[in-house]
Amino acid sequence: MKIDEEVIQELNVPLKDGEVWQKNLTYTRHSLKNDRSKLEFALFKEKPDYFSYRSVHLYLDNNNTFTHLVDEKYTDASSLPVIKNGEMESSEIWNFTSNTEYITGSYVSGSGVNSSLAYRISSSYNGSLFDQPGQSGEISQNITCDEDTMAVLSAYVIDNFNLTSKEDSQLKYVAVNGDTVWTDGVSEAEGWQHLEIPVSLQAGENNLSFGLRQMPGEIVPVDVFWDRISFKPLSELSAYISETNTVETVPPTSSVLELPAFTDNKTFTVSWNGTDDLSGIAYYSIDSSTDGVNWEPWISKTTDNSSSFSGKDNQTYYFRSRAVDRAGNEEPEHPEPDARTQIYTGAPRVMLDILPNPCKTATTFNVTYPVPLQSAVCLVTRDGFESESCELTTSDNITWTGNYIARNGDYFRVEAVCTDVFGNTVSTLDELFVDRSISNFTIELTPRTINKGDLEINVTPSTTLKSKPSVSVSGSPAVNVTYLTYSDGSYYYKARIKSELNEGEHKVSVNGYDLESEQMTGNTTFIVDHSG
Repeated sequence: MKIDEEVIQELNVPLKDGEVWQKNLTYTRHSLKNDRSKLEFALFKEKPDYFSYRSVHLYLDNNNTFTHLVDEKYTDASSLPVIKNGEMESSEIWNFTSNTEYITGSYVSGSGVNSSLAYRISSSYNGSLFDQPGQSGEISQNITCDEDTMAVLSAYVIDNFNLTSKEDSQLKYVAVNGDTVWTDGVSEAEGWQHLEIPVSLQAGENNLSFGLRQMPGEIVPVDVFWDRISFKPLSELSAYISETNTVETVPPTSSVLELPAFTDNKTFTVSWNGTDDLSGIAYYSIDSSTDGVNWEPWISKTTDNSSSFSGKDNQTYYFRSRAVDRAGNEEPEHPEPDARTQIYTGAPRVMLDILPNPCKTATTFNVTYPVPLQSAVCLVTRDGFESESCELTTSDNITWTGNYIARNGDYFRVEAVCTDVFGNTVSTLDELFVDRSISNFTIELTPRTINKGDLEINVTPSTTLKSKPSVSVSGSPAVNVTYLTYSDGSYYYKARIKSELNEGEHKVSVNGYDLESEQMTGNTTFIVDHSG
């Protein structure tokens, strides 16, 4: 009995003239094949040779899904033999053999499918094998079956070869009872390959082997890693298996589509999509968060591409997606949010800050708003006169600033008028006072008497300046003054007072320029006392 020219059973049948022999023969296929197979029964008068005396054959359509096998032994995983240490999580059970010193085997941590342990078969040979016999190394173990059966042998394999070779002189292979049931050349960067191989298992003891084989040709060093070896019922054979018995292992990609920075509806639509080049996406799961760090499941295992989300006013919401394809590959968790939006309804209060106020000649208007603004302007009105318009500028559409010079008058009403991204126009009122008699600078020193260390200098100008003022400290040796920051209309500095600085009164001098380039000066004093 032959299948596709391979002899699968041979019987010697002695017959006398006129005698009849009859027996049922069973064919169970043990490998995938597209199209159809030729099952042939050939009769030979004496011993088998090239030509048969009589033959009969039929063609069988191959059903690669095995869905027609409904027998319990093809669907019940508990009836299958167990492969010990198939996950490679301990350093025992598997037996390594090699016919060359160049091929070695060992358990390696951090190299498995999930960064766990894997078994590495390593070849250090570099050169030609044309004048030498082939080399190989493999791991194996024996398993026992109660009866003849079929199962799917599942395994993961990867090699570290990342070049392109024109000839497959090195092969990864799987063998069952000495017969090679899967092989693939070490010829390019393929990543992890997930194998699902339908195999026949005989009653009694069976041998499983996973290895690296080198044939005549040019050989380069290579490592092959095996992991997650197991049996599964035929009924669970992946529907997305290729002719080479490999299952898709590339995960899909997906993302929640970009959302507006702000929305004026408490219920809004969140959309997502993804791609998978081979089996296609089976479903999505969507997570939500209020801080972008702590996540909660929102929608699980949906085939939809959008849904309505309801939230609370003035709350920011973050979203991320994860897709699973039809081959069971799961997209890695997104470390960062895919999209975010903030719910904003109504017309919140505009915040207007005028610094300095009162001012000597010029001041700065600072307007802030909870959401982006389309425009912001300050209307400045003096009694008996029309309003002046002071346009504000921004870098983020949230905080707006503008400078105003009061050339006449000492009292003004200021109205900040803002239009937000949703078309709402809101405003707020404040007052501006001008006092041209106040000093140019208010200078605060901490402490006023010092031995050594840092002298803190706080400078508050009475008008808006073109840039930060310069600050100097008298004395010998020279005192180093460092600018620190600007906050709420004041400039902060630090002067390092050393023990060598002469004792007595010292002057802190401040020099700056207003918006009309008029020079402004100011000074104050402190005491250096080294007696303490």
